[in-house]
Amino acid sequence: MVAKELGVADALYLQAEVPGGPAALAGLRTSDVVALLDNRPATSTATLGALP
Repeated sequence: MVAKELGVADALYLQAEVPGGPAALAGLRTSDVVALLDNRPATSTATLGALP
């Protein structure tokens, strides 16, 4: 819903952050919307595992 409101077709919505976790260390916060990962569309959480 949030991604559509922002005009992004495919994206991941960060529902919660783990203090000290990779997302928090990267500067991501709860409610952030991630549209690209390594310049590729962020279409599912499986995309995270494909990162180098």
